[in-house]
Amino acid sequence: AARTPRTYRDLDAAGTALEGILRSEADRARVPVTIHRRGSMVGLFFTDRPVVDFDTARAGDRARYGRFFRAALRAGLYLPPSPMETIFASTVTRPEILEAQRVAFRRAFTAAAGGAG
Repeated sequence: AARTPRTYRDLDAAGTALEGILRSEADRARVPVTIHRRGSMVGLFFTDRPVVDFDTARAGDRARYGRFFRAALRAGLYLPPSPMETIFASTVTRPEILEAQRVAFRRAFTAAAGGAG
């Protein structure tokens, strides 16, 4: 896609939508998360504490992220394998894609809430 003001608005909207899905599905599964977003980049940390630096980012529940990551992968979402990396939204985000992501994230957060995975 060409880099135009609309492209950046679309990316920001996609990032906002992704953040909203992550928050709502984490809340639904009762999984504590801290989310940081800048435009289309979303950082997801499995902690209920503020993440302000490397040490607080590293203090998140990495085993839980692993369960989340593997369940997301099984559900068709290709996320960063490390909890220290960022999830990126895309300009191809459409309502039907967002709904599919919501379903997949619901499964992933359910796995993260439990001990299996």
